[in-house]
Amino acid sequence: MIDKNINWKLYKNEVPKKIGYYWFRAKSHTIKDLTVSYVGQMRERGAGYDTVISPCCDYWTGYRIIVPEELEWAEYDGEIKDKYTFNHDFGFEEDMLPCPFCGRVPVFQLDGAWIGASPLDSKNWYIRCCNGIWITKSNPRDVINEWNKRYEFQAI
Repeated sequence: MIDKNINWKLYKNEVPKKIGYYWFRAKSHTIKDLTVSYVGQMRERGAGYDTVISPCCDYWTGYRIIVPEELEWAEYDGEIKDKYTFNHDFGFEEDMLPCPFCGRVPVFQLDGAWIGASPLDSKNWYIRCCNGIWITKSNPRDVINEWNKRYEFQAI
């Protein structure tokens, strides 16, 4: 979960100056009324004849780099397991029940719209937990609703 007292900065007013991992927050491009907060990378990338530092959710038009108008960022000092694992926060994960088998609350992952897709472009969100439990849906709210279903089984 993200710290509720985080100091968000609007990207168009102030840009991170160094390569590294940061919290980013913006509206989803694929799901109406969903704001996605995630840990992503500021990295060097080619931009025509220049090399620039820009966020992982940028888009190169062939002429310039575009980032979402409302993109916000904040410092991140947590641990990164690998560059393909994103920490997400939608603001409603606290509604998720713990796993009935291991007791942990599963973490969201994304299935990008294409290789290298930003979390803002994700068309499928999934959670995976112990015992091979895997739920995939196009909206993280639907993933939580499905995850929270508990079925009663009776011995035959």
